[in-house]
Amino acid sequence: RRASEGQRRPIFVVEDSPYRDLTHDGVPAASMMPRYEHTIHLTSHSKDLGLAGERIGYIVRSPRAAGGPLLDRAFAFSNRVLGFVNAPALLQRALPRVLGQPDGRVDVSIYARRCRRMAEGLRALGFWVLPPRAGFFLFPGLPPRLRDADGGDVALTDRLLAERTIVVPGTAFGIPGHLRLSMAADDATVEGALAAFERVCG
Repeated sequence: RRASEGQRRPIFVVEDSPYRDLTHDGVPAASMMPRYEHTIHLTSHSKDLGLAGERIGYIVRSPRAAGGPLLDRAFAFSNRVLGFVNAPALLQRALPRVLGQPDGRVDVSIYARRCRRMAEGLRALGFWVLPPRAGFFLFPGLPPRLRDADGGDVALTDRLLAERTIVVPGTAFGIPGHLRLSMAADDATVEGALAAFERVCG
């Protein structure tokens, strides 16, 4: 707020929160919307409903945001012109029914269990892993012996691929020395991946 006032023009906060409802403790992540008037909130139901790759979500602005009517027109224009952001009509019709069902959302406890299992296994191999609190991704830091080895996270990615385990090197996200892992796979796949880590990194 102070920075916005110092600039004499609004600074917008854009919340992109497809993982908001995927917290492992069941408490949704806090929103800036009630705290800061120049907030734009957007989300996708592809994560909380388990619709990976589908484009179904929404964008909303604070009713107190500067230039509100102009923003509304910009949102509508972008939705009409950019074909890749339009949700299929079938999903638009089905969404209210799915959201109204108690079991319509993914079971986050499954993600939490898989994240804990993988984090524990990786820590035992010397990886640095923050305790996961939400979502289904882990971003472990490599142990020094692997991080400093020739090729670092990219080389480790190739070695794991040879073991039929796909991970993404942190270098792809501008953070070398880390890996990005998805725990959205089934339990057997997660256990198989952990075994591959043990073979390659043990």
